[in-house]
Amino acid sequence: MAVYVFMVVALFFYRIAFGPYINLSLFHVFLISHSLLILVGLPFLDQEPEGYRTYYWSAILVPFIFLIGGLFVRLMPSKDAINTRAFLKMESVMIKYSWLLLAVFLAFLVLYTLDIGFERSAFLYALLNPGDSVGAMDLRLASMESNLSPYLNRIYGYTRSIFVLFICSFFTVEYCRGRISKILFLLIVFSSIFYCAYSAAKAPIFYLILAMSLSFYWYRAHASGSALGAWKALSIFMAIVVLGLGVSAAFYPILHGYSGFEAVTYAFDQVFDRIFLVPGRAAFLYFDVFGAVFDHPGLQSVGVVASFLGNENVSLASYLYSYMYDNQFSDKGLINASFFATAYGYFGLIGMFNVVLFSGFIVGFVQKFIDMIPTIGIRASVQAVCALAVAQLSLADLTSTLFGRGLVLIPVLVFFASIFFTSLLKRK
Repeated sequence: MAVYVFMVVALFFYRIAFGPYINLSLFHVFLISHSLLILVGLPFLDQEPEGYRTYYWSAILVPFIFLIGGLFVRLMPSKDAINTRAFLKMESVMIKYSWLLLAVFLAFLVLYTLDIGFERSAFLYALLNPGDSVGAMDLRLASMESNLSPYLNRIYGYTRSIFVLFICSFFTVEYCRGRISKILFLLIVFSSIFYCAYSAAKAPIFYLILAMSLSFYWYRAHASGSALGAWKALSIFMAIVVLGLGVSAAFYPILHGYSGFEAVTYAFDQVFDRIFLVPGRAAFLYFDVFGAVFDHPGLQSVGVVASFLGNENVSLASYLYSYMYDNQFSDKGLINASFFATAYGYFGLIGMFNVVLFSGFIVGFVQKFIDMIPTIGIRASVQAVCALAVAQLSLADLTSTLFGRGLVLIPVLVFFASIFFTSLLKRK
């Protein structure tokens, strides 16, 4: 049970380094997610395989190495807040054209629905064919594949995993501030839920609810200006998280054909497994297979580097699925795992620790940028998206998190938007 002792020690060090957990910084989010998704389930894994001890101690040391990278950035001199007028202008423009934004998004939904078609809706298929989880999974994987253009594939994916979260988070704060109408807010939220639900994707719906509740939490904590107000906001946040888990869990019995009380117990078991056991098992597979059965492919097989060198871009998640299940469930299946496990699969032990250190460094810069944003609407929205991306470091590789989940993409876009509005104000 040494893992739980190290968890307490890590909680203490993160509290000293980044302040009270009520602040819910990106580093607090990382430690909480890593503890729940990876560390809690460590004692329940099969301890016989050769790679277990390497995985066990790697998982324990990851938060401390990540902390070192974050502290390096935290100790750097801080700059003043970015141009306040530029961010105020940015918020006012988004509010002024909010109905136009909704109209564009609804038009996008019509395009998406016509492109994918009703016959490829995993949600409708699951409702009409309860119990056929394999068929629904194939349709879920195909639900982001456009019939019109391959460029739309990325647009569909980025819209669901990043931009919907940002927009809903922003308008949650603005609705709480009384700057948009209830009708507009509900239309934006329910159209976003429809977009996530159409592919029967459980996680995006939960992430959407979580992003909105996070932005609400930071707004209420900021608006109250007191510890008591922050704790009240936190209790509301936790209640919404439980609600979000319940909504996401409802998909499990639909996909597997359960009903009545059996559906409730099955949904609970699945959510428990998905949070505390499955992420750890997936991560352990990388330690069990790579370096023992297969060699570590190295940097020359990763993404842009592989393309530049003319090498094959090796997807370990796809490769591992094919090895473990021989594609018997789906030829598009993936076994995604924590960023440190994927890094181990590619680079081995030393490379993995370097990736973890670099990740802490990147998250430190992102948190520094968020702290410099002067307006609560944009700041809470950016932090909500980035917090979810940091939490997903325990479920996905670093590259996917940086860009596919918005950890770097959203701050960069907001930064360039602030430069644009600054130059716009200087012309007047």
